[in-house]
Amino acid sequence: KFELLQMKTVAGILYGYAAFLLVGGVCGFAASGFAAKAKTSLIVGVATAVVTLGCAVLADIQPVPKKGETGFKRWMIGVHLGLLLPLLFTPLFIWRAIKAYAVPDKVYLGNLLAVLSAGSILALYLMVKLKPKKQKK
Repeated sequence: KFELLQMKTVAGILYGYAAFLLVGGVCGFAASGFAAKAKTSLIVGVATAVVTLGCAVLADIQPVPKKGETGFKRWMIGVHLGLLLPLLFTPLFIWRAIKAYAVPDKVYLGNLLAVLSAGSILALYLMVKLKPKKQKK
């Protein structure tokens, strides 16, 4: 049984984001009619998903370690690289969507890239929202 609690961690969000990116790549390839020229959609989808999955694995330590504990550096690397990925992918997806909308035959690609951009923004928002609040003294 999938626990909703797992999605309330940065690692959980990154696992979901990796799956989202993979599905986006496969959908782009399928929407083109599985054309050989659209293999880049599949390649980029798999590559971005693998990188995101790597960050999720690094950040997947329960309970979250405190500074100085075993696994803290690994967790910090996974979380912070994971935060950077949507910041990197979103502008690239938007830029590519704008280029795709300029070609009438590639409107499907522009729509897909717009969805990937929105999903990337959502993933970043959810991860930032999980940032621990500083305790008042």
